Amino acid sequence: MPLWIVPCTISSYVLAQYALFLNIITQRFNSINKTILKFGNMDSDDELSTIFTDKITLCKPIVNDIENVNHANLELCNICNKMADFYTFPMLITVIYFMILSMMNLYFLIGATITQSDELTLFDAIESGATVLVAVNCFVALNINVVRVESELEETASCVHLLMDRCLLNQEVEKSLIKFSWDLLHRNLGLSNYRIIELNGSFISSVFGTIVTNLILLFQFRPS
Repeated sequence: MPLWIVPCTISSYVLAQYALFLNIITQRFNSINKTILKFGNMDSDDELSTIFTDKITLCKPIVNDIENVNHANLELCNICNKMADFYTFPMLITVIYFMILSMMNLYFLIGATITQSDELTLFDAIESGATVLVAVNCFVALNINVVRVESELEETASCVHLLMDRCLLNQEVEKSLIKFSWDLLHRNLGLSNYRIIELNGSFISSVFGTIVTNLILLFQFRPS
């Protein structure tokens, strides 16, 4: 059994566990967004009908529900940030490990292909290719879940403003929704690894860009 399988398996497990955690957070944010729209009898799955829905009146009793949803959103953001802090160091090591592993295997594959080296056997090619595919799959899965959780958090603000636009509000309900919207402006998900690697929509392009740049440098200084 190749020695790289053990650290590769552990690193894959870390990334998969973090992606699963982000998926759970995404579902919770989605549930909050649906709850907000239910205040105005609106359905997030049918945007066209939402536009033409008759305005309903939101009265004082719903203020407590809005505050509870606001608190739930705050707690969810805090949980996400705490979990991100917990996974910061393992994620940093894992991302760097997979970047180096992918770069080494691509360097070997491309170099052996260019020079038509006899050292490149079918087994070596399959092993190196599989390693790169595992790393790419982990990076893509992580990137997708990061984008999804950020999108759901942004969607919360859209749901609040849609509720304000499509409903007749008394003064207390309007103040509560404005406060909710204001609070959302100051909430963000600290999905980064000591600010060395930012986990956002540009994560995968940054990783692949770094790998390609280092490969170019390696081939430039490769002894002939």
